[in-house]
Amino acid sequence: MISALPSLDPQTRTALFFHTSTCGVMSIKDTPSENPWRSLFWPLSHTHAALYHGIAAMANFHAAATHPSYRIEGVDHMRIAIRELVHGLNNNMPTDVALATTLTLAFAEAWDQHISTGIAHLRGAKILIRQFVTSRHVLPLSVQQSPSEQARLSRFKTLYNAWMYISVIAKLTSDDENETGGPVEMQDEHDIFAPDGYDEVVDPLMGCAQSLFPIMGKVASLVRHVRLSGRDDIYVAGALALKKELEMWMPSSKAPYIACDDPAFDSSSCIATAHAYKYATLLYLYQCVPSLEGYCTDSQPAGKLLELLLSVPTSSRTCVVHIFPLLSAACEVDMEPMREIARQRWVELSRLLHMGNVDRAFDVVEEVWRRKKALNGEWKCKVGFTHWSSVMREWGWEVLLG
Repeated sequence: MISALPSLDPQTRTALFFHTSTCGVMSIKDTPSENPWRSLFWPLSHTHAALYHGIAAMANFHAAATHPSYRIEGVDHMRIAIRELVHGLNNNMPTDVALATTLTLAFAEAWDQHISTGIAHLRGAKILIRQFVTSRHVLPLSVQQSPSEQARLSRFKTLYNAWMYISVIAKLTSDDENETGGPVEMQDEHDIFAPDGYDEVVDPLMGCAQSLFPIMGKVASLVRHVRLSGRDDIYVAGALALKKELEMWMPSSKAPYIACDDPAFDSSSCIATAHAYKYATLLYLYQCVPSLEGYCTDSQPAGKLLELLLSVPTSSRTCVVHIFPLLSAACEVDMEPMREIARQRWVELSRLLHMGNVDRAFDVVEEVWRRKKALNGEWKCKVGFTHWSSVMREWGWEVLLG
């Protein structure tokens, strides 16, 4: 299919690549009815130019990994999408369409630049979410319960979850002192979109870890405060509370029985991936708040993390969201045989996703390995010369680990 792309007209090529490749890296469920980018937002783009050009920008930047010339088309589509979005926001564009367009622009920027998280677009998305929630409060109950409004709410729940995923992941690496406004600050919105049974449906990006991501957002915010203050001792109480939340978190007991039509999806891999995110976040918390050392009951979160990731076959679609936990695990591997295993996982991930941010993340891993080797074992597991976040900051990179 990829080899046939140059012979197609741009519009057909964009649609084909979006449906056969880009959709597949944006959801761990990729059947025609279970991938919302294909089933909900592609049809919506036929009547909204801003969303179409946002999707086209995303698809062309994704395709540029194998056909670099398509980046030019991606840039053109992105420029048009931004122009149409601004025009639409000034002319009563539906909020769900505006939010979908804004998220495509965030993904597009991250995939084009490879060392950017699209954080400016995420701040815009936060404003749109607040607007939607406010508008819901003033709607008559009869309107709220109408089929059209329920359909809009369903789309918005999907978009809110996508925003939660990318905003939390972005906060892990962004050096922007202006918060993206992750779920830690969005409790009202989270409550609206997270009724009972929140983790009993597999989310396209968060899988069965939907209730874990707000905790991850809190950890990322605390780590940012530690970094900006230059002290971690004053944040020990908050870090201990988050440590307890993480340790107690478990996927829903119904997770093993969640149905999915995609043959490349399996619930055991989904659950292992959720736990991998849990241990990656615990590891990040321990490393960034060294004063927690005396309170650490789990001495080997890195070992458990790598074990969980290796339990997931590379044929599983859940691998599309393994960038952050694999980065965390790989940076802690010291023995060369295990590093080779981690290296092969990165090769498989790059082959699966065809995204530049995957390769940049592995560049960071290799630099961590180089620094640890240069120190000849005289290093400690903390944020400093050998931590991946320090490498990114020194290089001026904000790689989107998702």
